[in-house]
Amino acid sequence: MAGSNIACRLFAAFERFKNPNLLRLAKYLPAYKGKIGLAVCCMLTAGLSSSLIATLLGRLTDAGFYQQQAWVVLAAPLGLILISLLHGGSMFGSNYLLGQVSQSILVELRRQIFDRMLHWPAETY
Repeated sequence: MAGSNIACRLFAAFERFKNPNLLRLAKYLPAYKGKIGLAVCCMLTAGLSSSLIATLLGRLTDAGFYQQQAWVVLAAPLGLILISLLHGGSMFGSNYLLGQVSQSILVELRRQIFDRMLHWPAETY
């Protein structure tokens, strides 16, 4: 029963993509496939770095408290700062790139609307 519920939800999610308005807007995306691809890479880096923070904390805690290694005192803050910078930079990069793509598509849509308004008959005004 639960399997069919999941299948129904997936089918409903894919039904949304048959919306003609979404399909029309999706035609603007191929011009920005490089930026979208780079944004996806940034998202993957952000996801990997967030799990890397947890892994690093676990290993450094084991090495510092259980094995009592002195290098952990310097490595822990440095490693966490570097991974946090990587995580923050990749989150910023993905948000910036996707924002740039969405703004460019909006500018194009507005330009097309304005071009059509210029050709309206004078009676419209």
